[in-house]
Amino acid sequence: MIRAVVIVAFFVFLFNIVTAHSTVSKSTVTQVWNKLQKKGGTNYKLYFIEEDKGFNAYASHKGVLINNNMLQFLDNKDQVAFILAHEIGHMEHGDVHKLSGSYHQESSADWYGAELMSKSGYRLCEAIRFFKKSISIYGDPESRSHPRDGLRIQHIGGGCK
Repeated sequence: MIRAVVIVAFFVFLFNIVTAHSTVSKSTVTQVWNKLQKKGGTNYKLYFIEEDKGFNAYASHKGVLINNNMLQFLDNKDQVAFILAHEIGHMEHGDVHKLSGSYHQESSADWYGAELMSKSGYRLCEAIRFFKKSISIYGDPESRSHPRDGLRIQHIGGGCK
């Protein structure tokens, strides 16, 4: 009986971590988006996806799409800036017209995103915190399309701790 209670308590704890609502609103995302567009000299469309599973943001031929689960996962506007700037990087590099899912595309978009967010006045260390949060919840598994989060931290980490 005690073992069952411990297991249930553990899953309730994990559920609360994953489903905790952040302070990031759609209006905050839109403000960050507009600032990044201005600094980057780009003019792409931003779309909010209501019913997408998982947490994700991605670039497509229509523009950049971000789902509600990603908004709930992000802790602040600096993390929003990295995610959106990364996706703008895919747009700027023409990745939406290529076969998707290469490590090179993701690494290039990370570099572009890190540069654009920094140039726009956002804190790069928050990108690192985003990846660390992802690792703490989901681990750091291999992926066919993305480098491991730990490797991404090393590449863009600089002096962040």
